[in-house]
Amino acid sequence: EVRRYTRQIFEDDDAIADIQIKENIYQVEFGGEIDTYADIATGYQGGKIKGRVQTGPADVPEAEADIGGLYVRAYYDRLDNQFFPSAGQLITMKYDFNRDSLGSDENYDQVELQLLTAHRWQQLSFNAIVRADLRTRSGDSSISTASLGGFQNLSGFSRDQLLGRESLIAILRSFYQMGYAPNWYIGGSVEMGQVAATRESFKASDMIAAGSIFIAADTFVGPVALAYGAAETGTRSFYLNIGTTF
Repeated sequence: EVRRYTRQIFEDDDAIADIQIKENIYQVEFGGEIDTYADIATGYQGGKIKGRVQTGPADVPEAEADIGGLYVRAYYDRLDNQFFPSAGQLITMKYDFNRDSLGSDENYDQVELQLLTAHRWQQLSFNAIVRADLRTRSGDSSISTASLGGFQNLSGFSRDQLLGRESLIAILRSFYQMGYAPNWYIGGSVEMGQVAATRESFKASDMIAAGSIFIAADTFVGPVALAYGAAETGTRSFYLNIGTTF
């Protein structure tokens, strides 16, 4: 996997720099299907991540890190629709064991977890979602791997505006099916989340409340959504998402 993308760095709510991220990652994994709805696998992942300032103040730090370690992952999906689920559950889990003996700059363990359950009452659907990116064994990385911000990911903030080593978010969203062919919906979400540098810095009082309202359609290019998001910090954003998941 070779990726090149730009991430903005924010101070308060103002973008102060553009950082170009370069990722060169390789991976090998072995696994199998448990049934038609689930699989489990283990593997090795290694490579390098670099961050370089494109625009912004000279004192914005640059970062570089080698990653290397073993992981296990599991996937369970009984959702009736990938983008607008009205029934079923989704569970994804990945646990990384990063070690300097395997190519990593530091020793740390990290778990990524997502839980989603969907329910329907007539044309009204409800989704409850929890996503966590946590370190169970800390390291001293110069790369922030956890982020929040964007549509229904602490709406109101720009995408990946909040950066840290750990993140946690809970989302309740509901949408009403207004029409068919294509299926289109009107809905909203309520979100609570936080990004932190360490587990000890997570505090319930620092959780940020946010929400969104949207109109969306399930089209041949994927979901298309026009949305407005706001957070309790006063940040506001409009979103136009085409062909991306929620």
